[in-house]
Amino acid sequence: LTADTLLITEPTTITMLAGDLHPNTTYQWVGPTVQGLTEPMVDYVIDEFSNGGTFKCIMANESFPDLILRRNDIVVMTDFSTSVSEEDRLEVDVYPNPTSDYLTINVKDGESSFSYNLMSSDGKLVKTGTSIKNGQINIQELETGIYHLQVMGESKVYTQILVKQ
Repeated sequence: LTADTLLITEPTTITMLAGDLHPNTTYQWVGPTVQGLTEPMVDYVIDEFSNGGTFKCIMANESFPDLILRRNDIVVMTDFSTSVSEEDRLEVDVYPNPTSDYLTINVKDGESSFSYNLMSSDGKLVKTGTSIKNGQINIQELETGIYHLQVMGESKVYTQILVKQ
């Protein structure tokens, strides 16, 4: 099954539907804030503090005991960089994107160093660290996919979606 992917750039609420509304179907949701919910539809409230994540629903029906259905994973990624005020946004060049081995981060705001977080599309922190103004990050060990990069200066922040080939 291929995941359905959503990129959310402003606070909102999304409603996820399991897909099978048969009266004998049971639902088991897995994912941030929905873990253990048993409704066919669930709401996920996304704000600037949400990291997103991967959501899935496993369905069973007592009329068909040998059949277990699983809805396509729903991957929610958040990028609120467009909602950060201009004065709070760190000016950064990130290249190349996409990349397969190294990522260069060039901070243009006169900051001498920065810290960064790199999160997978399901919201898990996969790499973190600090670097000098024009730093390189080795991402060779990461799996191919989409990542969320957050670069933090002393008082400003920058976020970007990164594609690992």
